[in-house]
Amino acid sequence: MKIAANFFTYLFHPLLLPTYSFAFVIYTNPFLFGNYGPYSWVLVLKVFMNTFLFPVFSLLIMYQLGFIKSFVMDDAKERIIPYISTMVFYIWTFSVFRNSGDPLLLSVIMLGSCLSASAAFVINLFRKISLHATGMGALLGLAFGNAFFSTHNLIPLLMLVAIIAGVVGTSRLILNAHKETDVYLGYFVGFILQVVAFRLSF
Repeated sequence: MKIAANFFTYLFHPLLLPTYSFAFVIYTNPFLFGNYGPYSWVLVLKVFMNTFLFPVFSLLIMYQLGFIKSFVMDDAKERIIPYISTMVFYIWTFSVFRNSGDPLLLSVIMLGSCLSASAAFVINLFRKISLHATGMGALLGLAFGNAFFSTHNLIPLLMLVAIIAGVVGTSRLILNAHKETDVYLGYFVGFILQVVAFRLSF
Protein backbone atom coordinates (compact mmCIF):
# COMPACT_ATOMS: atom_id res chain seq x y z
CA MET A 1 0.00 0.00 0.00
CA LYS A 2 2.80 2.42 0.86
CA ILE A 3 4.47 1.80 -2.50
CA ALA A 4 1.24 2.72 -4.31
CA ALA A 5 0.75 5.70 -1.98
CA ASN A 6 4.24 6.99 -2.75
CA PHE A 7 3.63 6.50 -6.47
CA PHE A 8 0.47 8.65 -6.44
CA THR A 9 2.14 11.19 -4.13
CA TYR A 10 4.93 11.80 -6.65
CA LEU A 11 2.76 11.44 -9.75
CA PHE A 12 0.38 14.12 -8.51
CA HIS A 13 2.88 16.36 -6.78
CA PRO A 14 1.40 19.84 -6.17
CA LEU A 15 3.96 21.50 -8.44
CA LEU A 16 2.85 19.28 -11.34
CA LEU A 17 -0.84 20.07 -11.03
CA PRO A 18 -0.82 23.37 -12.99
CA THR A 19 0.76 21.46 -15.88
CA TYR A 20 -1.88 18.73 -15.65
CA SER A 21 -4.56 21.43 -15.49
CA PHE A 22 -3.37 23.05 -18.71
CA ALA A 23 -3.19 19.68 -20.46
CA PHE A 24 -6.69 18.86 -19.19
CA VAL A 25 -8.16 22.12 -20.51
CA ILE A 26 -6.45 21.83 -23.90
CA TYR A 27 -7.55 18.20 -24.28
CA THR A 28 -11.17 18.90 -23.34
CA ASN A 29 -11.48 22.10 -25.41
CA PRO A 30 -10.07 21.17 -28.85
CA PHE A 31 -12.12 23.82 -30.67
CA LEU A 32 -10.91 26.57 -28.33
CA PHE A 33 -7.31 25.72 -29.23
CA GLY A 34 -7.95 24.55 -32.80
CA ASN A 35 -6.03 27.45 -34.36
CA TYR A 36 -2.99 26.85 -32.16
CA GLY A 37 -1.96 23.56 -33.76
CA PRO A 38 1.14 22.06 -32.07
CA TYR A 39 1.67 25.36 -30.24
CA SER A 40 -1.12 24.47 -27.81
CA TRP A 41 1.18 21.89 -26.22
CA VAL A 42 4.01 24.40 -26.17
CA LEU A 43 1.79 26.27 -23.70
CA VAL A 44 1.84 23.18 -21.47
CA LEU A 45 5.63 23.05 -21.71
CA LYS A 46 5.85 26.72 -20.76
CA VAL A 47 3.73 26.11 -17.67
CA PHE A 48 5.77 23.04 -16.78
CA MET A 49 8.95 25.10 -16.82
CA ASN A 50 7.51 28.05 -14.88
CA THR A 51 5.57 26.14 -12.23
CA PHE A 52 7.67 23.00 -11.81
CA LEU A 53 11.23 23.24 -13.12
CA PHE A 54 11.96 26.75 -11.81
CA PRO A 55 10.45 26.11 -8.33
CA VAL A 56 12.31 22.79 -8.06
CA PHE A 57 15.54 24.52 -9.06
CA SER A 58 14.94 27.15 -6.37
CA LEU A 59 14.32 24.36 -3.83
CA LEU A 60 17.66 22.80 -4.75
CA ILE A 61 19.36 26.14 -4.10
CA MET A 62 17.55 26.50 -0.75
CA TYR A 63 18.64 23.00 0.22
CA GLN A 64 22.26 23.72 -0.64
CA LEU A 65 22.13 26.97 1.35
CA GLY A 66 20.60 25.21 4.34
CA PHE A 67 17.24 27.00 4.30
CA ILE A 68 15.47 23.62 4.18
CA LYS A 69 16.66 20.36 5.74
CA SER A 70 14.94 18.08 3.24
CA PHE A 71 12.55 18.24 0.31
CA VAL A 72 9.79 16.66 2.42
CA MET A 73 9.57 19.77 4.65
CA ASP A 74 7.54 18.21 7.47
CA ASP A 75 8.04 21.32 9.59
CA ALA A 76 5.43 23.97 8.70
CA LYS A 77 7.89 26.81 9.39
CA GLU A 78 10.37 25.27 6.95
CA ARG A 79 7.78 25.67 4.20
CA ILE A 80 7.57 29.46 4.45
CA ILE A 81 10.44 30.39 2.10
CA PRO A 82 9.59 27.69 -0.50
CA TYR A 83 5.98 28.91 -0.40
CA ILE A 84 7.03 32.47 -1.16
CA SER A 85 9.37 31.36 -3.94
CA THR A 86 6.69 29.21 -5.56
CA MET A 87 4.08 31.97 -5.33
CA VAL A 88 6.44 34.33 -7.14
CA PHE A 89 6.67 31.89 -10.07
CA TYR A 90 2.91 31.31 -10.02
CA ILE A 91 2.08 35.03 -10.04
CA TRP A 92 4.60 35.59 -12.81
CA THR A 93 3.03 32.82 -14.91
CA PHE A 94 -0.46 34.21 -14.26
CA SER A 95 0.59 37.69 -15.40
CA VAL A 96 2.17 36.24 -18.55
CA PHE A 97 -0.99 34.39 -19.60
CA ARG A 98 -3.27 37.20 -18.47
CA ASN A 99 -1.63 39.57 -20.94
CA SER A 100 -0.74 37.10 -23.70
CA GLY A 101 -4.04 37.06 -25.60
CA ASP A 102 -4.36 33.29 -25.05
CA PRO A 103 -7.77 31.85 -24.06
CA LEU A 104 -9.00 33.25 -20.75
CA LEU A 105 -9.38 29.74 -19.35
CA LEU A 106 -5.60 29.46 -19.08
CA SER A 107 -5.25 32.53 -16.87
CA VAL A 108 -8.18 31.22 -14.79
CA ILE A 109 -6.10 28.13 -14.00
CA MET A 110 -3.15 30.21 -12.84
CA LEU A 111 -5.38 32.61 -10.89
CA GLY A 112 -6.82 29.63 -9.02
CA SER A 113 -3.30 28.32 -8.40
CA CYS A 114 -2.17 31.72 -7.09
CA LEU A 115 -5.18 32.05 -4.79
CA SER A 116 -4.79 28.48 -3.49
CA ALA A 117 -1.06 28.88 -2.89
CA SER A 118 -1.60 32.21 -1.11
CA ALA A 119 -4.32 30.76 1.12
CA ALA A 120 -2.20 27.70 1.89
CA PHE A 121 0.69 30.02 2.82
CA VAL A 122 -1.45 31.92 5.32
CA ILE A 123 -2.97 28.74 6.77
CA ASN A 124 0.49 27.20 7.03
CA LEU A 125 1.45 29.94 9.51
CA PHE A 126 -1.09 28.54 11.96
CA ARG A 127 -1.46 24.86 11.09
CA LYS A 128 -0.32 22.29 8.57
CA ILE A 129 -2.37 21.87 5.40
CA SER A 130 -2.06 19.20 2.73
CA LEU A 131 -0.69 20.80 -0.41
CA HIS A 132 -1.50 17.66 -2.37
CA ALA A 133 -5.15 17.94 -1.34
CA THR A 134 -5.14 21.68 -2.04
CA GLY A 135 -3.81 21.10 -5.54
CA MET A 136 -6.26 18.27 -6.23
CA GLY A 137 -9.11 20.38 -4.87
CA ALA A 138 -8.14 23.12 -7.32
CA LEU A 139 -7.98 20.58 -10.17
CA LEU A 140 -11.41 19.30 -9.17
CA GLY A 141 -12.71 22.89 -9.14
CA LEU A 142 -11.25 23.39 -12.61
CA ALA A 143 -12.89 20.19 -13.89
CA PHE A 144 -16.18 21.32 -12.35
CA GLY A 145 -16.01 24.79 -13.91
CA ASN A 146 -14.86 23.37 -17.24
CA ALA A 147 -17.78 20.92 -17.30
CA PHE A 148 -20.19 23.70 -16.37
CA PHE A 149 -19.08 26.07 -19.14
CA SER A 150 -18.41 23.45 -21.83
CA THR A 151 -21.01 22.40 -24.39
CA HIS A 152 -19.64 18.83 -24.24
CA ASN A 153 -20.50 16.19 -21.66
CA LEU A 154 -17.46 16.25 -19.37
CA ILE A 155 -19.18 14.62 -16.38
CA PRO A 156 -17.22 11.32 -16.80
CA LEU A 157 -13.92 13.27 -16.71
CA LEU A 158 -15.16 15.21 -13.69
CA MET A 159 -15.87 11.94 -11.91
CA LEU A 160 -12.43 10.62 -12.88
CA VAL A 161 -10.73 13.70 -11.41
CA ALA A 162 -12.80 13.28 -8.22
CA ILE A 163 -11.65 9.66 -7.91
CA ILE A 164 -8.01 10.65 -8.46
CA ALA A 165 -8.36 13.39 -5.85
CA GLY A 166 -9.66 10.81 -3.38
CA VAL A 167 -6.80 8.44 -4.16
CA VAL A 168 -4.19 11.17 -3.66
CA GLY A 169 -5.70 12.27 -0.35
CA THR A 170 -5.89 8.66 0.84
CA SER A 171 -2.27 8.16 -0.16
CA ARG A 172 -1.21 11.06 2.05
CA LEU A 173 -3.09 9.50 4.97
CA ILE A 174 -1.54 6.07 4.35
CA LEU A 175 1.91 7.66 4.49
CA ASN A 176 0.97 9.43 7.74
CA ALA A 177 1.97 12.71 6.12
CA HIS A 178 -1.19 14.46 7.30
CA LYS A 179 -4.20 14.17 9.54
CA GLU A 180 -7.63 13.84 7.98
CA THR A 181 -8.48 17.45 8.82
CA ASP A 182 -5.36 18.63 6.90
CA VAL A 183 -6.54 16.77 3.81
CA TYR A 184 -10.17 17.92 4.03
CA LEU A 185 -9.06 21.50 4.56
CA GLY A 186 -6.82 21.26 1.50
CA TYR A 187 -9.66 19.96 -0.67
CA PHE A 188 -11.96 22.74 0.52
CA VAL A 189 -9.46 25.56 0.02
CA GLY A 190 -8.33 24.40 -3.43
CA PHE A 191 -11.84 23.73 -4.76
CA ILE A 192 -13.44 26.93 -3.45
CA LEU A 193 -10.64 29.21 -4.63
CA GLN A 194 -10.57 27.70 -8.12
CA VAL A 195 -14.33 28.28 -8.33
CA VAL A 196 -13.71 31.84 -7.11
CA ALA A 197 -11.17 32.25 -9.91
CA PHE A 198 -13.88 31.29 -12.42
CA ARG A 199 -16.31 33.76 -10.89
CA LEU A 200 -13.76 36.58 -10.95
CA SER A 201 -12.83 35.94 -14.58
CA PHE A 202 -16.15 35.23 -16.30
